Amino acid sequence: MKIDGTIDIQNMEYTETCKTIRKKVREDIRNFNTKMIKTTIEQNGSLKKVKNNLAQRRQNITNILDSNGQKILMRIEEFYKQLYDSDTQTEEPEKSNKLIPHVTDWEVKHTINYTVRGKVPGPDNILIDTIKDRNNIINKELPKLLSASLKRGKVPQ
Repeated sequence: MKIDGTIDIQNMEYTETCKTIRKKVREDIRNFNTKMIKTTIEQNGSLKKVKNNLAQRRQNITNILDSNGQKILMRIEEFYKQLYDSDTQTEEPEKSNKLIPHVTDWEVKHTINYTVRGKVPGPDNILIDTIKDRNNIINKELPKLLSASLKRGKVPQ
């Protein structure tokens, strides 16, 4: 929608401002990199080390400030220290009698069909190939077994 062309002018100004900012950021990065390379050459240092240091600097966010002016990384570090140093015990979730959905035949069939043949068996020593070959029998009984396990909260031995 154009209202007397003001939206287009504002949009163009915004676009030009963004372009200018991106150019200045690229220029600052280029100047910093050039300065680092120049000082390394003057000190007879290794250019390989400079390259690695510059690559690491791109990956690390070090000085982003939050709304209070505190460095975000320091705030994150503080949060996790408090979290892991805390002596607060968490409570076990109460077993609720909420409805637990039944495992359907379709879910079992779909899962078996998308399992890759030739994989190493799990602790039950049952091969995926065996399960796939006897798919019709398993599709009837496995949903019942899985639903019962979910209701009891235990896996049968």
